[in-house]
Amino acid sequence: MIEYFHYFDYLRAPAPASDHTSAPPKSFLVEHARVFAMATKYQADGLRQLAAHKFKETASKDWNHEDFAHTVHVVYTSTSDNIIELRQIVADTIHDHLEDLKDKEEVETVISGLGGLAYSLLKRRCRTLSCTREHGGDALPLVVQCLQSTCRHSFSICRQCHSGRRMVYCPFCGNNVSLP
Repeated sequence: MIEYFHYFDYLRAPAPASDHTSAPPKSFLVEHARVFAMATKYQADGLRQLAAHKFKETASKDWNHEDFAHTVHVVYTSTSDNIIELRQIVADTIHDHLEDLKDKEEVETVISGLGGLAYSLLKRRCRTLSCTREHGGDALPLVVQCLQSTCRHSFSICRQCHSGRRMVYCPFCGNNVSLP
């Protein structure tokens, strides 16, 4: 936190070089999750937003890293259930890479141990299957962003399922969101 308040950033120093060439490169995913939890606890909103942004960027690259399952556990156990920013990123990442992650024992263990994550993945899968079944795989996604100041999440909806509608509910906060 001190580094953030001084530089408005954290983890600025490069990772030290390792003498072991066989060790995989370090992922900072778990560190971003821990910084997010600390920022949430101490109500440091700027640091919380920065940690969430860094977490999302790192998750898009390091979703297959050996520490991913441990990071998922940290995300779901270090903050309360109503703090959803990182949980959403985790669920989206697992959903997007499920084919590659489904056979990893550590990922299976963490998903089965975290009921909220398992349910979130089930809901996403059901929505995907429903649109695929109804539209034969021709459904085009429409990305919508919730404009509620406390939410601001982006989510995808099926263009065909929602054609003619003017509004949808945000799945994260329940706010009405106008469609373009």
